[in-house]
Amino acid sequence: MKLDIRQAYAALFFLGVVYAMLALSAANTKSITNDELVHIPAGYYYLKTGDFRMNTEHPPLIKEISAIPLVFLKPEYSTTDVSWNNNKEWELGAKFFYRYNHNADQIVFWARLPMILVGLIGLFYLFWLAQEIYGNNAAILAAGLYALNPNLLAHSPLVTTDIGVMAFGIATLYHFRKFLAKKTYRTIGLTGLFFGLTMASKYTALYLIPIMFVMAAVYELIVRENKHIYKLWSFYTQLAWVAIIIVISLLVVILAYGIGGAPSYLTGLAQVLYHGTAGHRGFLMGEYSEKGWISYFAIAFLVKEPIAWVVMIGLTCAASYFLWKKEDLLEEAMLIGPAVIFFVLFSVGRIDIGVLHIFVIYPLLIVW
Repeated sequence: MKLDIRQAYAALFFLGVVYAMLALSAANTKSITNDELVHIPAGYYYLKTGDFRMNTEHPPLIKEISAIPLVFLKPEYSTTDVSWNNNKEWELGAKFFYRYNHNADQIVFWARLPMILVGLIGLFYLFWLAQEIYGNNAAILAAGLYALNPNLLAHSPLVTTDIGVMAFGIATLYHFRKFLAKKTYRTIGLTGLFFGLTMASKYTALYLIPIMFVMAAVYELIVRENKHIYKLWSFYTQLAWVAIIIVISLLVVILAYGIGGAPSYLTGLAQVLYHGTAGHRGFLMGEYSEKGWISYFAIAFLVKEPIAWVVMIGLTCAASYFLWKKEDLLEEAMLIGPAVIFFVLFSVGRIDIGVLHIFVIYPLLIVW
């Protein structure tokens, strides 16, 4: 039975409520996580002081969003503490929760609430993307897989950057797909806006820059049916518009920091590049390593995801191979291409500390 638009949105509303309730329950019952010990006070300090010295290794947007309820809760903080002056973020985080304040559970709960809304943004954009490509029925199935995925539900209420880059990332790719089909001020502006939000959430959003250029080239190659796209004026025009989108996104990043704090973005980027080169101590299959494993995220995905999910991805791969049609090439490329590029770039990296780092590809896999 094919669902009409009203039935589809009714089902989406129901799934959104289920997702929000499950995430809310997790937000209320989970104790504070290691990252939140720094992320939550960092966001509050950003909003109260405009100083971004704390936790510069991650852009500020997600931390700022999570701190909005705290502005009304008004927890105590200090800018005279030696930990603040010496930029010892872990010490300052512990003091913020357990010395300056005595309601850590309340602070954590209220800081987590905006993260559920960020996760819902990802749900809506995943639904719209699947709806435009495959129709209402497929969109509801995709939304259900997202809303009930145990890993997404476990992490969605936490104040970490991965849900943010996933939600804003799928929104970016949704609007970029529209931009490729029809260039208007709206599609260009919205793509730039959401790409900026993605960049202001996590530095791995920069992977979207080569992805967008590749998608633009693939679009020209498939739509124009010309292997010599480098000879086409439309190809170079396409790349120029992508560059304009990047400029818009940089303006959004500057707004996330404020003009005075914008240099902190480059400081954090330098820290991330060093961290990525030096590596991070990780564990996989009985081994420790600071250099990482190329197979880490593939194994982590197979181990962490439900068996039904893994089987479904396998069946999707088989269906794409055996039922492939030429007219499906563009849509398939727009979905699986970015996912593969993201996955390869993460796999060759040296920071292997959790499947949540590849959450950004989950919406693409679900829709595919």
